[in-house]
Amino acid sequence: MILLHKQLQKQRKKRIWIIIITLIVSLLIWKKAWVQYFYQQAKGGLEIAFNTRPLSEVLQDKSIPDSLKKPILYIQEVRKYAIDSLG
Repeated sequence: MILLHKQLQKQRKKRIWIIIITLIVSLLIWKKAWVQYFYQQAKGGLEIAFNTRPLSEVLQDKSIPDSLKKPILYIQEVRKYAIDSLG
């Protein structure tokens, strides 16, 4: 009797997991464009996060043109002013 009860519980759990997996797969297929969009967003965000460089390194890099370094220097000045003057 107890063995039969345990088997029924296992079968129920298995059915629930099959239903959950089926629903998830169906949702992914139904909203394929939505899933692709969020995948691309996550991939791009992680790419940016893992390819960052310290500003001091960027400013010392000779291969980066001055036109890109000027805004960085300006932002550093504004930040320093905000910290010193505004707290």
